[in-house]
Amino acid sequence: MIRHLTQITLALLLFQGCTWNEDISTLQSPEWDAEIAAPLAKGSISIGQALDQVENFSFLEINPDGSLVFKADFPLASWGLPSLVDMPDFSFPVPETGIVAPFPIEGVDLMTLNSGELAYSIISTSTQAVRVVLRVTGLAKDGLNLVQSINLEGAGTYEGIVDLTGYSFIPIQEAIGINYEVVEQQTGAAATIDHLAVSFSDMEISYLEGKLSETDLSIAMDTLNIQTDLGVDFSSLTLADPVLTFVIESQVGIENSFSFPTFSVLDQDNNGTSLIYEPFNVGSSLTPSPAPGEWSRTTFDLNRGNSNIGELLNKGIPTSIAYEASVLAFPQGSTEPGFITQEDSIRVMVEAEAPLAFQLGDTDFSQDIELDVEMIDLIKNGTLLLTTNNGIPLELDLQVYLLDENDFVMDSLFASEQPILAGALVDAAGYAIAEGEERIEIPFAEALLDNIDQASGMRISATVSSTQNGSQTVRLTESQALSFRLGIKTN
Repeated sequence: MIRHLTQITLALLLFQGCTWNEDISTLQSPEWDAEIAAPLAKGSISIGQALDQVENFSFLEINPDGSLVFKADFPLASWGLPSLVDMPDFSFPVPETGIVAPFPIEGVDLMTLNSGELAYSIISTSTQAVRVVLRVTGLAKDGLNLVQSINLEGAGTYEGIVDLTGYSFIPIQEAIGINYEVVEQQTGAAATIDHLAVSFSDMEISYLEGKLSETDLSIAMDTLNIQTDLGVDFSSLTLADPVLTFVIESQVGIENSFSFPTFSVLDQDNNGTSLIYEPFNVGSSLTPSPAPGEWSRTTFDLNRGNSNIGELLNKGIPTSIAYEASVLAFPQGSTEPGFITQEDSIRVMVEAEAPLAFQLGDTDFSQDIELDVEMIDLIKNGTLLLTTNNGIPLELDLQVYLLDENDFVMDSLFASEQPILAGALVDAAGYAIAEGEERIEIPFAEALLDNIDQASGMRISATVSSTQNGSQTVRLTESQALSFRLGIKTN
């Protein structure tokens, strides 16, 4: 933002995009000083106009009072949790009258399967044809417990598989019951078999509800690159009231705690500064999803008072963020039942907001531009007089170098950087209350004019700071503007 405003200011002051008017009479008006023999150019620009001329300002918004605020958001991380709870395979033989088997995961009230298999193995030495009716209490579909009829046509070993897709385990006192009865196919009379064993395998959970033990989900170290075209080190820029809001959205309907074991902001030299914010460093609870498929939203507002974001924002241009995240599901064991589904995921976004209230120490810019010398004949043996009125609380010192065709410096316009803009005076809140005025005389000796005539371009070197050399907080508003008048002064 500040870089673009500075570029526009420089372009305006150096008459890029301004019309030189060779009909001097059209520029004569009472606003020109009497000592001006030949008015050359005048112009003005407001911050609002500057924003209209520069692309990629979608991150700036204008408040109702005309003040500017920086707003941006970007996704940081997203991950799915399809295997939050691993359902192990389990099997056991079934005695003559059945068995009550412990469920392999403690704390489950309801678990629906996306897929799975129940395999059985039966050994019979009877020559009679019998029917085995296998029942599983606590494994139901559409409200009905699983019942499987298996016909045995004489002695032998019989094996088979029951598809458990869509079935739900509803453990009673953390156990399921498996029992069976054997009858003769012809008479219905009671009969026996020699052996029955069952096994549950390849179970993929689509929904789980209950109170489970703590489960640690770690997100491996990753890096998010930050796209920036600032092209200048703003380590001397101090924002007055920055806020970073971390938004964590979750489809997980269980108690869970979130933390950043690592969160480091890297600059262009790959130097990192770690985020210090207690809820992220020690872990903080996330709001569970209210219902399957719905997103919950938990926000964390980081400011200068509760974190070190001021330090992070004063480390030059950030280029990337290195982070790893951790989620503890059911931290320290569940106190309330919750749910998870196969499609559950968690995503983290960062929203940044900062009113353009800041202190900016001396910050240097440099830019090469083409040279327009069509007015050299008018200013030979004269002195240029530049008058600026600045309602923007930014100060600008300028040096202009003349470049030859190989971009080597031939000469300079001033002996040293020349104050061009005096920053507007501001009140205690940082709002401009009076324009800064600057009057610069630029004598053009014949030698300098010859060099201008031979130059192929100019290099603008500028130093910008906020009012009073960056010692005071200032605010930018849409209506703040600067204006200039340039003319030839009589010698």
